[in-house]
Amino acid sequence: MTTTSISGSQAIKYASLNRDQRLLTIATDEGFALFDMSPTPSFIFARGFEGGLHIAENFDGSNLFLLVGTGKHPEFGRNKLIVWDDAAQCIVGAIILPEDSPIEHVKLFKSTRLDKCAVIVATSQYLYAYPFPTLSDVPLIAREMRVKAMAVAGKEESVIAVITVEGKLSIFRQNKEVIQLDLNDTSSTCVALDSAGLNFAYDLQHGSTIVVTPIASVSKPIELYRGSSNATISDLCFDATSKWIICSSSTKTLHIYDIFGQTKQASFFSKFSSQAYEDYKIEMPCEGQARLAFFSDATLDRQNSSVTLIGVDGQFHFAGFRAGTAFCDSFQLYFM
Repeated sequence: MTTTSISGSQAIKYASLNRDQRLLTIATDEGFALFDMSPTPSFIFARGFEGGLHIAENFDGSNLFLLVGTGKHPEFGRNKLIVWDDAAQCIVGAIILPEDSPIEHVKLFKSTRLDKCAVIVATSQYLYAYPFPTLSDVPLIAREMRVKAMAVAGKEESVIAVITVEGKLSIFRQNKEVIQLDLNDTSSTCVALDSAGLNFAYDLQHGSTIVVTPIASVSKPIELYRGSSNATISDLCFDATSKWIICSSSTKTLHIYDIFGQTKQASFFSKFSSQAYEDYKIEMPCEGQARLAFFSDATLDRQNSSVTLIGVDGQFHFAGFRAGTAFCDSFQLYFM
């Protein structure tokens, strides 16, 4: 069923970070691997799974992993979410959905209260939330919706952001839907939440515009212009302060936005409403399309800052500024 390692360099099917962005979990056609990203990327271990994996998520630095197979092996169908205990080297829990309900998205919510932890699962037709690690047969949420993109955040209570195939955006808080927006646009491919679950972001108009909105005031969005060319947005990520956001796309470019222009000392919530701020956009080339992008530095400025991208091609890409000059360094990711 499993082996202790997977071979060489591989294309990345899925990549996820734990809440403090220290541990990176990736899924490949052979299994999953875990990396320590602080202060520089270092390989920890890899596990092979027959048939490969579609999704791999680590539970907040513990020995527990949530895994979804590719369906190439009968034990690991796309409709089955398993909980793998790497210390015990065995499966300790599972959620099995109908065979015609392949799992498309999985996110973990880690609360400061253990009884509030949850795993959020989206299929092509439904959104579910289950208590974790108990995995009760009765879901906390069971909503019929065709999920296209999903994000989960929050501290004590979970906040879930969902974009549907029909172009609708929903925000769930404490397992209840609190916001529903009709985006009037079915081209959106990505949604993000900041770490506190107070602000969300999504793309519009085939990736040409990024919209950032406070959950407490959805009538005051900020529109950030990416470019006139169509693109598939592969990832959006806030920094720890919610002042900056990264956008990576299929055009192999990286955009870093100063969301509300600290140089003007303006208020995010009151003064910047429905405007694009070209002066606060940093654009740079990236040698590969990113599966995941996140800030490498706790503090950012235009002289010295960096971003880490995990490429679909199995490469790490480091992009940013050194002494005011843009750079992009790349190296191959090896699972051994």
